[in-house]
Amino acid sequence: MTSVANRGGIGQQQRQSDDERNADDPHSEPFVFNESCHSARLLAGLRNLRDCSQLFDVTLMAEEQEFPAHRVVLASCSDYFHAMFTGGLRESSEHSILLHGVSASALEQLIHFAYTSKIKITKENVVAVLAGASLVQILPIVRACETYLCSHITLHNCTELERIADLYSLSELHGQVLCFMCEQWVPFTTTPHFLTLSTDQLKNVLSSGFPVYCAEVQVVRSLLAWVNHDLPHRASCLADVLGLVRRDDLQPSDLEELLALTDAQSIMAVCPSLSSLLSEMTRGDKTDVQGVVNTRGYVETVLLVGGFYQPSQKDMSNDIMFLDPKLQKFVYYTTIPHMKQADFGLEVLDNDVYVVGGCCNEDFMDLTHPYSFRLDISTGKWTDLPPMSQDRCRFYLGALNGKLYAVGGEVDNSQPLCVCEVFDPQAFVWSPIAPLPAARSELSGTSLGGRLYVSGGTQEGLERVKNEMWRYDPDQDTWTACAPMLSPRADHTMFTYNGRIFVIGGWRKAVQDRVPVSSVDCYDADTNRWEMVQHVKTSRKYCSYTLLRGQIYVIGGGWDNRSDSSEKVREMDVLDLKTMTWLPAPVSLPPVWEHSAVSVHLPTRWLL
Repeated sequence: MTSVANRGGIGQQQRQSDDERNADDPHSEPFVFNESCHSARLLAGLRNLRDCSQLFDVTLMAEEQEFPAHRVVLASCSDYFHAMFTGGLRESSEHSILLHGVSASALEQLIHFAYTSKIKITKENVVAVLAGASLVQILPIVRACETYLCSHITLHNCTELERIADLYSLSELHGQVLCFMCEQWVPFTTTPHFLTLSTDQLKNVLSSGFPVYCAEVQVVRSLLAWVNHDLPHRASCLADVLGLVRRDDLQPSDLEELLALTDAQSIMAVCPSLSSLLSEMTRGDKTDVQGVVNTRGYVETVLLVGGFYQPSQKDMSNDIMFLDPKLQKFVYYTTIPHMKQADFGLEVLDNDVYVVGGCCNEDFMDLTHPYSFRLDISTGKWTDLPPMSQDRCRFYLGALNGKLYAVGGEVDNSQPLCVCEVFDPQAFVWSPIAPLPAARSELSGTSLGGRLYVSGGTQEGLERVKNEMWRYDPDQDTWTACAPMLSPRADHTMFTYNGRIFVIGGWRKAVQDRVPVSSVDCYDADTNRWEMVQHVKTSRKYCSYTLLRGQIYVIGGGWDNRSDSSEKVREMDVLDLKTMTWLPAPVSLPPVWEHSAVSVHLPTRWLL
């Protein structure tokens, strides 16, 4: 007779033998079946139960109409019904439930959505559906209604949509309505809807940070009309309302026009202080930004364009980033619509950014091209421009009198160029101008008093770095020699500030090395003399210099005085030209070098 213990041992051996065979069998893994149509079938089944009036366990009522349904369906797509049916409330055991704050037609639509995942939103039912969906917390429908309303904003409904957005906390709709009111300010303020805005609504619009595409004096006219429309009730908030005006965008010549307005005359009969308020608003220094009618809704900031990024020093980029003043870091904005390139010309004309020429290669093999692109800052869209007549890189691209000038440079790492040309954005064509007195590459320039000034650069290779400066007169199409810089420089930067020219950065040749020039020098065109005014804070190579509100921003590059020359500078230096002092700049920088930078007025919607 076999013992129980022996029989147990034989069974255990058999199971081990089976496990060993299963381990060798690739088909022994569990098979998981997934029916891809299950959710659709389930929804169809629930819809069929509803169509056949089967298994209903609750009836919703609105405006004396009844709508039978299944609790589980309602609770699965509505937080409101889920809490009602599972939270121990009285309604969890009631068969009929009366809903307040939702129309019968909207409730029917919402129940239909619960069983079909579809709903038809129209201009006739969108407000009612939104109210119902907000009440019972069917968030996908709330978002769908918001999307619908965002695409149907008009001059006649924008004030009502602003109220709806505020009532239901629809932040996307609220922002788009305010943006619409600002961008359509002139036609909007001629409608009766504008005059019915509450004081808080008016403040919300003009404090929203969106651009207004009209002169600021037009904004003041509109505000005076708004106050005068209900003068007995609005006279007390006159000073607060006029506090919304951007004084920097008003001109002294605007005062006489404003005081002569009928609305102003009516207001002054009740509020004599209006005259002094308007006089104060039109006094003082004013903003004059070419290409921007009104700086309301814009912020002046720095664009960082292209360059090389670590960890790979061959990682060339065509990205453009802007300095976010709130985040204190650079944020992605757009990309140059061309193959990756470097050593291009970069300039701002009428607040549009121009990227011209450059070298297209990531292996430091210069393949120069003549192509040109323009970035519309207000829309973020690019336009292809006619190519230059001359391929060039490492040249100076400058703006003067509404035109762009391409000066010097080189082609495919060959000898420097002396040929120059000008681009007229109105005629949309490049034309030749007088050549430089001598060929130059890696030169710099700026404009002052209706003329171009260019300086420095290399001649006949890197062995000869120059200090000459020339002035170009576009009326005479001639170049004239000016006093040379205090030091030879190549790859440097020039700025015009308060009627004087400043030069910073660049390098000169010392034996076989490129040595950064440490001085910041200033040129007085009236006396034709240079003087040293400051030294750079940190010695860098291949960084960028940008003028922003009277301050020079020194961005990126590599350390010059460290043993590891590949280490990039992650700090930004700022030189205040008014006080000639270096200021702290707690800005987070990417490890970038051989890039370019300019300052522009950027719509604040990019910061929101």
